[in-house]
Amino acid sequence: MDLPEEIRNALARNAAQLMPITVDWSSHVICALTVEEVAKELKRDTHFADYVINTRRRYRLSWQDGKYFSCYEEEPRESKYQSDVAMSSVHQSSFDGERFFGSSVDGSEKPRRVIRDTLAVRAARNVEARYGNGHYFEEVGFIMPSRVIDLQQHAPVRSKVLQALEDGGELIHVDEVEFQGRKLVRLRIISDNPVRRRAEKVDLEKARIELNHTAESEESKDGIIEGIKFQRQLPEKCVDEFYLDPQWNYAMRRSEWKYEQIEGARIVDCEDFQSVVGRPFHLPTKCIESGGSWTTVHEVTQISVDPLPEERFSLKDICSTPGTVIHENSGDRDRKTYVVEPDGTLRELRDGEQP
Repeated sequence: MDLPEEIRNALARNAAQLMPITVDWSSHVICALTVEEVAKELKRDTHFADYVINTRRRYRLSWQDGKYFSCYEEEPRESKYQSDVAMSSVHQSSFDGERFFGSSVDGSEKPRRVIRDTLAVRAARNVEARYGNGHYFEEVGFIMPSRVIDLQQHAPVRSKVLQALEDGGELIHVDEVEFQGRKLVRLRIISDNPVRRRAEKVDLEKARIELNHTAESEESKDGIIEGIKFQRQLPEKCVDEFYLDPQWNYAMRRSEWKYEQIEGARIVDCEDFQSVVGRPFHLPTKCIESGGSWTTVHEVTQISVDPLPEERFSLKDICSTPGTVIHENSGDRDRKTYVVEPDGTLRELRDGEQP
């Protein structure tokens, strides 16, 4: 079955007109289970389960001309399930067209540290690795060029629907449905199951070795490996249903991801749409992701289409702050460490030298 041309063109236009854009949002989890029950379901320890369901998170993501800036913050919280002192955690990352930057700070930790890598270094590690948290955009129907290979190839923003078809998905049904008092177009696409496909690519022996170098408990390590084995047994095919609103240029109002052979679905409802100033489409300011034992709520606080200054994409404010330590990787044998001096210049640190 072919996708109607009107829908195809609208989805392509929406994706093409998304950049530049900045979205700020927060996320929290609603769960009726106890931490112990969640840990048992995830096959992980209570520390991890508590972190998953009780941490409130804030995000900012900007995309512009193949560059991105991402900020992720975790609010401090006291918990009987963790021994760490409660403090805020802020992670920033970016790509300026040539280099990746990453900085993480817990509380008032000093000195601040920045990792700076070239595109070639990241590509040599893993061209499929993703950067920038594009979760909100994917929930509302867009796939951002967040993989290393996308940034290498200057890939554009893509429609989630069109990408599913381009990747070999088969459109098997199109109809009109009534949803929350509006007439929507529902698309049904059957595809290879990406969860199973990713799990099948994992080298379990190598994964176990890598886990042994982490702070994960033995219980969590076993749970991670068992989880991968379970994913390998999932159905080979999955079904996506997309509910698009013709009145809002086919904006996504709901999406469902499920298996034909298994009951239940992962559902995302998009609500409280607002028109994007200067753009001919609408974006939701609330996304509710449900399915399984808990619900995740994403609430947008700001949408802006104003271009960002170029220095934002190189974390210039951090990289020019006196005392900041910068670890620069230009290749396997070209790794240097610098400290930002009081006058803003960089001083290279020799082996073993402290900043």
